[in-house]
Amino acid sequence: MPISIAEALDKLKPIHENNKLIILAGAGVSYDSGMPTWEKLLELFVLFAKDIDDNFLDAKHKEELLKEFKKDYPEIFAEADSMISTDPEKVATVIRDWINKIDHIDPLMGQRIKTHFTKWFSRIFNRGAITPADPSKMGQPNLNHEYIVQTNYPFILTTNYDELLEIAAENLGFAKLASSTYSYTNNAELLASMFYQETPSIIHVHGDLQDIVVDNIVFTSKDYTSIANQAPGFKMILQALFLKYSILFVGYSGNDPHLEVFLEEMSLLLNWTSVKNLPQYYLVLPEKEISVLLTKYKELVSRTIIIGVDNDYHQSQELLQNLMTINPRPKE
Repeated sequence: MPISIAEALDKLKPIHENNKLIILAGAGVSYDSGMPTWEKLLELFVLFAKDIDDNFLDAKHKEELLKEFKKDYPEIFAEADSMISTDPEKVATVIRDWINKIDHIDPLMGQRIKTHFTKWFSRIFNRGAITPADPSKMGQPNLNHEYIVQTNYPFILTTNYDELLEIAAENLGFAKLASSTYSYTNNAELLASMFYQETPSIIHVHGDLQDIVVDNIVFTSKDYTSIANQAPGFKMILQALFLKYSILFVGYSGNDPHLEVFLEEMSLLLNWTSVKNLPQYYLVLPEKEISVLLTKYKELVSRTIIIGVDNDYHQSQELLQNLMTINPRPKE
């Protein structure tokens, strides 16, 4: 079964004090800042596509799409809403393919839609898309970001596109950390920072706002694999981090397109589940998403121990605060 916060701190404390713990922040970390969860982002993406269908496409475009999708085109939007919670990856994949087919039918319209998408996506992750419990935090760093940047993690990884970690670091006097930010598009600079200079950095695993294009956004594990293949140097960097550090996954839900495929691949390559002296991974999950089967699967396949927290994530924030107290980041 999952371990408690107290048990997690007992395990993490010696690793953390030895500077061998890094964090990977998911969408839940930014939720209190008005940023959408992955499932909510998919809902908004479907609405975006419906707006394209209603307001951008003329009868000729729709006739061509009917030929491309045969009889399935009118049913895509009818089924998308109901399938988001049960099969989100399929919804994301099909809707994005639909947008890409518009580009194939009419490149000028395709470019117009892609430009519209970039602006739409940037607005979401600059301003927020849902009203948080504290409206003053809309589009602003919350306590999760502040605890994370004030903790002496050698590297902060995030699957989020927003720049709230950088803003929190800047606000709290960690300008060097705020400026040491990378994504899969600048491998050489990250390699120099990580291996030679050993500079603490923020790494956007799925890219940041400057990388956004409709066919590059990471909605599924397949998308992550695609980016890893496009940027093999970045994949090597991640492998090095996962072999050198224990990693705490925070802000994830059961539906997030996290790095499970990557972990499983490393497990197959190294047979690491049978080796004791390797990093351990810790996944914070709310009680409602935890099962005995999931817990055992994570332990067997990806060296991951599940830390159970309350369903409103208050205990998750408590964990972050305790880790900050154990090993605070030195002032610059």
